[in-house]
Amino acid sequence: MNEQNQRLPWPDLAKATCIILVVIGHTAESSVALNVDAGTAAKVWDSFVLGLTPIRVPVFFLISGWLAVRAIQRPWQAVVGPKVLNNAYLYALWLAIYTVIFGFGLTMSVNHPSNLADFFYNLLVPINTLWYLWALIAYFLIMRGLRSAPAFIPIALGAVLSLTAGFDSITDVVPGYVLRGFVFFAVGAAAPALVEYASRTANGRTLAAALAAFLVAALVVRYFGLGDAPLIPLLNAIPGCWLGITAATVVARTSVGERFGAYIGQRTLPIYVTHLPIVAACNVLIWERTSSKGLDLVWPLIVAVVVTGIALALYAACQKLRFTWTFGVPQWSSMGNGPTATRKSRHRQVY
Repeated sequence: MNEQNQRLPWPDLAKATCIILVVIGHTAESSVALNVDAGTAAKVWDSFVLGLTPIRVPVFFLISGWLAVRAIQRPWQAVVGPKVLNNAYLYALWLAIYTVIFGFGLTMSVNHPSNLADFFYNLLVPINTLWYLWALIAYFLIMRGLRSAPAFIPIALGAVLSLTAGFDSITDVVPGYVLRGFVFFAVGAAAPALVEYASRTANGRTLAAALAAFLVAALVVRYFGLGDAPLIPLLNAIPGCWLGITAATVVARTSVGERFGAYIGQRTLPIYVTHLPIVAACNVLIWERTSSKGLDLVWPLIVAVVVTGIALALYAACQKLRFTWTFGVPQWSSMGNGPTATRKSRHRQVY
């Protein structure tokens, strides 16, 4: 894993891009897409959000698995803190914060807890936008249990789980997006050479080829109406992940791309956990009063900038005021640390 011995710019840029796409998606889904008067704008944003589904979350999990390769093989006592307990702490903490915020009447079209019953249910079943943290724990534990198995075993398991996401009897117990995400984590963790090869061979020609494959796959699915077929999300995500890695690598070779990725990509956690309440507040305070004034096409972009700025400001303030427990286990706790805690990875965690 020579490529992980130094901090590479492309994973940071890929994470930064994906988290911004997540913010844009949640904004569009909770505002423009619900506005019956938005007309063309609603269709544009609905197509945009749906069209980038094969890139947004799959690339996140692919990189997460790739960065977890070494941790999966380390002694249990060295990783249980940072990889399991820390994420469990963050999930429970921000789920509680969401419950309080949305319990006071702030609403949004996406799932969120708003009372004590919701909180405890969501601890076990992640039907909320913090589900990525829950899934990271589950995926890591599964890969940890299969760490001695041939690479095709966890990948095949991921493919089967992705297939089962099409059955309501199963998704009533485990959300479909959790079932679909594991295969990408498994590929990154069990076959890291594929990720590295996609990045190593990235150039203008491979970027064009990846984009062409992605567009062809999207057109085929749309033309034949295959969007609801069980394995289509997985098959569509193959060119999506290739395009995501290739584009991130190519753009990260520029000074602007590298700086942007380094800054935002290393701060995706605060954006991820804080963005939903901020988006909801923007919708209530601004969107509901101005949705008929020509903001339909640009509103999700405006909110993405606002959310990113506020989230980073909150993160900086918490660091300065020593409220670091809001984005990680308290410093006085050993829960997030293992015997090798002083050996900080150059790419510690993906959010």
